[in-house]
Amino acid sequence: MDFNRFDDFVSFLRFNFPFHFKIYAFWILLHLIDMLLIGRRWISIFCRKFATRPDKGERPAAYDARFVESCWYDFWLANDFFNKSPTTGRKPYVFCLPPPNITGDLHLGHALTVAIEDAIARKHRMCGDAVFWIPGFDHAGLATQLVVENMLFNKNGILRKEMSREDFVRACDAWKMERMSSIEAQLIKLGSSLNWQRTFYTMDTNFTKAVVEAFKILHQQGLIYRDYRIVNWSPYFCSGVSDIEVQLRYVEQPTEITIPGRIEPVSFGRLYFVKYPLENPTAEDEFVIVATTRPETIPADQAVAVHPEDPRYGHLIGLRVRNPLLSGKMLPVICDKRVEQNLGSGVVKVTPAHGRMDFDLAREHGLPLEHRCIDDHGRMVVDELVELNGLERFAGRELVLSMLINRDLLVDCKSHPMNVPICIRSGDVMEPMLKEQWYLNCSELATEVEHAVDRLDILPAGMRNEWLNWTSKSENWCLSRQSWWGHRVPAYYATFENDCHPSVWVVASDESDARGVIADKYPQYMLVNLRQDDDVLDTWFSSALVPLVLGGWPEKFNSRFTENCYFPLSLLETGHDILGFWAVKMAMLSLKLVGELPFRKLLLHGTPSTETDQGVTAYGADAVRFALLRSNVKADTVAFDQTMLTRSRHFCNKLWQSFKFVKKMWNNDTEVDILSPVYTSLVDRWILSRLSAVVKNVNESFETYDFHRCTNDLLDFWWFEFCDVYLEWSKHYFYPDRTPAAENVVSMFAIVTDTYLRLLAPFMPFLTEELYSMLPLKSKAISVHDAAYPKADTINFFEPHLDSQMRFISELLHHVRSVRREFNISPVKLLKGIAICKGVERAALENFSELIDQLACFRCDLVDSDKYINMPNHLTLISQENCQLHLELMYVKQDEILERFEKQLNLLQKKREKLLRKLNTRMRLLRWLRYFRRDYLITFTLLPYAISIVSILLIPCTKVEESFNLQAVHDFLYHRMDLKSYDHNYFPGVVPRTFLGALLLSIAVYPFYILAKLFGLSKFWLLIATRCMLTTGVYIAYYKLLKSASRVCSLAGAYNMALFGAFQFHFMFYSSRTLPNTFALIFVLLTLSKLLDEDYKKAIFFGAFTVVVFRSETAILFALLFCGFMFESRDRILSTLFYGILATAFAVVVSFTVDSIMWGKAVLPELTGFVFNVIRGGSSNYGTSPFFWYFYSALPRALGPVSLLVPFAFGDRNPAGWFAFSAISYVLIYSILPHKELRFIIYTVPIFNLAAGYAAAKYRLHPIASFGSFLYRRLVQLGVIATLIMEVLFIRAASYNYPSCAALNVVDEIAQQKYMHNSEITVYIDSFCAQNGISLFLQTNKHWNYQKENDELDLRTVKGFQFLLIGHETQLHDEIRPFLDTHRVVKFLPGYAGIGWNYTNFAKLSGLHFKKRDKVAILEKQ
Repeated sequence: MDFNRFDDFVSFLRFNFPFHFKIYAFWILLHLIDMLLIGRRWISIFCRKFATRPDKGERPAAYDARFVESCWYDFWLANDFFNKSPTTGRKPYVFCLPPPNITGDLHLGHALTVAIEDAIARKHRMCGDAVFWIPGFDHAGLATQLVVENMLFNKNGILRKEMSREDFVRACDAWKMERMSSIEAQLIKLGSSLNWQRTFYTMDTNFTKAVVEAFKILHQQGLIYRDYRIVNWSPYFCSGVSDIEVQLRYVEQPTEITIPGRIEPVSFGRLYFVKYPLENPTAEDEFVIVATTRPETIPADQAVAVHPEDPRYGHLIGLRVRNPLLSGKMLPVICDKRVEQNLGSGVVKVTPAHGRMDFDLAREHGLPLEHRCIDDHGRMVVDELVELNGLERFAGRELVLSMLINRDLLVDCKSHPMNVPICIRSGDVMEPMLKEQWYLNCSELATEVEHAVDRLDILPAGMRNEWLNWTSKSENWCLSRQSWWGHRVPAYYATFENDCHPSVWVVASDESDARGVIADKYPQYMLVNLRQDDDVLDTWFSSALVPLVLGGWPEKFNSRFTENCYFPLSLLETGHDILGFWAVKMAMLSLKLVGELPFRKLLLHGTPSTETDQGVTAYGADAVRFALLRSNVKADTVAFDQTMLTRSRHFCNKLWQSFKFVKKMWNNDTEVDILSPVYTSLVDRWILSRLSAVVKNVNESFETYDFHRCTNDLLDFWWFEFCDVYLEWSKHYFYPDRTPAAENVVSMFAIVTDTYLRLLAPFMPFLTEELYSMLPLKSKAISVHDAAYPKADTINFFEPHLDSQMRFISELLHHVRSVRREFNISPVKLLKGIAICKGVERAALENFSELIDQLACFRCDLVDSDKYINMPNHLTLISQENCQLHLELMYVKQDEILERFEKQLNLLQKKREKLLRKLNTRMRLLRWLRYFRRDYLITFTLLPYAISIVSILLIPCTKVEESFNLQAVHDFLYHRMDLKSYDHNYFPGVVPRTFLGALLLSIAVYPFYILAKLFGLSKFWLLIATRCMLTTGVYIAYYKLLKSASRVCSLAGAYNMALFGAFQFHFMFYSSRTLPNTFALIFVLLTLSKLLDEDYKKAIFFGAFTVVVFRSETAILFALLFCGFMFESRDRILSTLFYGILATAFAVVVSFTVDSIMWGKAVLPELTGFVFNVIRGGSSNYGTSPFFWYFYSALPRALGPVSLLVPFAFGDRNPAGWFAFSAISYVLIYSILPHKELRFIIYTVPIFNLAAGYAAAKYRLHPIASFGSFLYRRLVQLGVIATLIMEVLFIRAASYNYPSCAALNVVDEIAQQKYMHNSEITVYIDSFCAQNGISLFLQTNKHWNYQKENDELDLRTVKGFQFLLIGHETQLHDEIRPFLDTHRVVKFLPGYAGIGWNYTNFAKLSGLHFKKRDKVAILEKQ
């Protein structure tokens, strides 16, 4: 960590170590650490002469960035290379690293800045300049506050509003220390040659003094003032933000944008046309139509405006219109030339508190300015409209549109292109807000900066116009930020006794200074209260003072160079995206405060075009830097991708391997003098000529900051010219034997490698240092960065004619190698050719024939006759005006080549098809995932649905209550019109039941029946399909209810409802049970959905159908629900009664017709059941429960802790409260019946979830949004975990609850082993087994005779069956005793008998176990 600022570090300790004794105990240790970490740079000055190159041991075979980059940075620090003292009379080269924000780690944009500036710094040092490249850190006000808030919340569950300002500032200080240490480590890893002793921080003491002094001076000059204006307001931060933090997102058509705090996205790009009625309407003019993109701000309108020359509205100017939402509020019709006649309707509304142009219009026309309808948190504030008050602004928009539609005032809605202002830090949509803030008048400052541009060198040149654009459109700068982290505004609000004088703002250095100013200015008034402005200054204000503070301003400022003052900067290098926010503002303040520009030259770079910088550091600093600089950094976008990074890494490895080879060619590490070269061939002269050209080009490109030209020239020279040509050529001097000329070649190696490494050093500092240490040269510098940078006047071996000849030779070599590769010819086989050339090409072939033979094993005969053109069996390699070169086709087998090409083509085609399949699959998956991410209601609905499907697969069997509908589905599928074979003819039950539910379900299952027949699947899979289709219907209806609830009862309420329902076992359990209650549940959910949608006709139809066909008791629930809606008007009562009668008649006709056919007699099943259960009290025969059993047992089990939230849904006009009241009343009335089961009131569970979800949303509890309660989310998480555990336990227990099902499977297994498949086997199923898991779907063998217990079977007949399935809850052995004389017991099957706990293992989960008891016996005839 950076411990130069001891006060900051004490703040860090005080936050992390709250006990005072720990601070004092570490006091001495801190100073020791300070000396070790920072003081190491001072100590290195004394040790400089003794610092030597590090010995890192044996070098790896391949390039290893970790090995290469280790130790060298400490070596540079030890030799103090970054802090050279300036020579007398020569001004140092001074510039600063744009201070990175302490919000997090560095990203690729910072790496680009470091790569550019470090290359500049190192190059200037090697040229003999004293370079001061000064590092710094920016406190980044609001951005840092955001990340610290998130850190505190995620780590400790603490919100900023729960802390004092002092505690939060200490937390930010602690964060700052951690981030500064991390950023410094990253800068070191990149090899940044910064002057660390001069590190600054924008909240240091000297910066604080400068900020206060600048504010005071500018205020005294009248440039800083306080005023009401429209600012960029972020409801997420509850603060104004700077323009640079606002990104304008252009939408051409209606587009949904996700906003933090809202789960459902908001649609932008719509223009709404709204009627504004005239105060005194006439037959010709009743209203004007206003076009607006923001209908939610209508309550704050102060006028409507038209263009003065618009003939449509000229006669309306001066009249008044009514606010469409507040009919008693009159708005004047004004005219202004800024209104666009052709945009929308040509009439705009004027809302001064929520729009910049509106504010300007209102101020000029004398309209009220401060009335607003959206507060700082983005919530509606409309006292006149209670239903709007407190709503989130975009939810308010939806309600406003609904109100306009109901009042017939919304005329139209059209697509409209627009710019949506988005905060780049939070993603929030900005709200133009009228605020009293501190402003800096920039018009005068911008004029000075515009005039000073001629004294400034701006690169690239095109950015000069951008600079002028920023100065010409400069607006007043809002300096205030509603934050706790940053420089407090040095202004104090003074209140006087008895209001004898209006309260005033005083600008002062501190409180005592403020009191002094007040005493001097208002001596006759008694000061009562003095408080400092709570706001802080915009971060850019302190950042713009960086050059001045580095120059010692305001106390020790000197524009001439001294030992500790550096002004102006030699260069300011930064990204073009902050030109207007930093560079221009820096120039403004410097010119105004000291009268000079803060820098002589401005270099602007673009933004790296990459989506992520993850994994970049694995390539090493040199590869990253080189890859970044290989693109034009002065372009708007700096190209950077994985391919460029990989190629740079390969280049590093190429350098490493080639230097190892060169080192090997040296004779026993003998040191070599770099003297005048001794040529052994023209190739030597050519390589030195190319080296000279590279030195010249790199120096010229450096001057214009064309780093891409530098790096490309360096790479091309080494890879394609030195390695591919010269190094390959030189091998014959060393292999197989070393020749006398080899020493001259070594001397050439020394000249080239030494020059090249010094030339490359600014771009690859680590690798060049490592390779430079490998060179055995006499009189070389201690470091490559301490050596002189190569100049064109010192490396001057130009021979242009050799360069042009070698370009031709390189082209020829490329062609020959391509032929070998394409025709699969071995490199060692000699190829021959004929050339007809003249001029440079002929000279090249004559001078470099030996090189061609050496590198390509190709010999070419030079001829002068044209008769060799178009020779057979020759391939034309080069066809130019001065050269015709033909290659003799030797060793070529054309058939094999064609076959190889055909195989390659087929392989590529297969790869293409495979990739297309993968791409299509991934695109479909991404579309689904994107849809689910946008609609969490689907996710929360699919979760319980998936659990229900899994439970069906694990527990496919059913109980007796479900048997009627299940057997009916079976009979519809397998017996169809053969009604005599239907199961209900043999086992009719106590009362008739409707077949309509089973009929509808069998239609849905029929496609699976066809598939089962097609693939020969057993009926067991149709049982699973039947239950899955039923639960699918339930959850489709449930999702429709959720969507309706999201529109009426708030989106947050719907999400809460979905979340609650996702983890309630009993609702999921009953959703797949073929009970009449489950069929009724589907229609109840649809009825509730249509009620919320105010589609009363469909609601009445579904409700009547449910009552008449499935469950008559739902009439109580529907009667209570409809009472809350139908009595709103007399017309609604009559229409409800009318449609209710029609729907009931339709349901009666359908049920009577279908069920009478099925039962063979006239019957209305639900009426019969009502008479039996209610009138006659027949349901009491199946058990009774206390009156309040539903309230103290059933509902708590079904709802869980959610039931505690239901009472909070009452108290407003939202439908959720009335729904809950109706459900409670229904349960209370239904409790009159003595026989009680949870399934009878299962319809109320989603209603109570809706009420609880709405209550949670009303109190700002939300399962996803960031503003949700921390405790609430933790409770939800615990509830989810607990419910999942209960799910597992319930499913496990239920798996033991169907022993008869397992018994029938065992009989099937035994019969398959002992009998033929088509054997006629009889199976007797007693009443207990028939009620506990056996259905017709499990009777899979059509040759067997399955017989259930009935009154016609006596004991003797039963003993004649091959297999007997006998069961009993407790007395199983007594039940089987009568059959033991004729049958033997094959197997006992246990069933669920309760939950037990082994108290000896109480602390272990293994102590929990399920009790089992033998409940079913399988008997086989002896």
